[in-house]
Amino acid sequence: MEILMNELNAIILLIIYYVAFISVLIILKLFSSLSREIIRKSYHFFYGISLAMVVYLFESWLIILAFLIGFYLIALTYIKIENRYLSFKLIDFDRKNTTFDDSRELNKQLRYLFIMQVLLIVVFLAVMDRPNAAIFGTVVWAVGDAFAGLIGKYFGRNRYNNFIFSGKKSLQGSFAFLFSGFFSLVILTLILPDFLIDIQFILKIFLITVVATVIEAVSRDGLDTITVPLVAAAVFSVLFRF
Repeated sequence: MEILMNELNAIILLIIYYVAFISVLIILKLFSSLSREIIRKSYHFFYGISLAMVVYLFESWLIILAFLIGFYLIALTYIKIENRYLSFKLIDFDRKNTTFDDSRELNKQLRYLFIMQVLLIVVFLAVMDRPNAAIFGTVVWAVGDAFAGLIGKYFGRNRYNNFIFSGKKSLQGSFAFLFSGFFSLVILTLILPDFLIDIQFILKIFLITVVATVIEAVSRDGLDTITVPLVAAAVFSVLFRF
């Protein structure tokens, strides 16, 4: 009974979070002049944080997986309905004003997001029983990639121009990922009760962020949605294996 109540409380908290998130987005779309890219990265940031919340709040990985799959299917259904029948577009991931059926980017990112969630839960919760690895990997990706995208778009002067790093990424964007991702993990550590911050711990989460930054820079065609959280979670598992 206690476990059931905890899961119900988690669902209530997540519903409150999503309602608040959607309300803010509606207000921003109706009454602000923010660019499409800022709105787009807002989805990225808030959903990534909600994924970490799901892992932290629920106790069973099966419930987590069922919840995420259910949420994904609901969101997918809504997006299709919205693009066909509604004039007001709440869900708008694309950089260009395209419909869901025409949008390769949106379709692709939704697939990547689904694959990442399933792999993250199965590998780091079901198999390894390392929920904190999934949380840290998700947070550094959600925060770092959002800031990297915005800084890179508006201030990215030094674009990578070699066969290793993606030409769409920039040095400024990578620094934004590094600093925002690192400080997000520091803040996360202050929130979670499981860790004691010392020099060794700071060095470990900095190393996690460095690896995540490099993975984000070399990942092409939007694959950083999959690679960054999974690799960051794997590095966390290795560094905090004891």
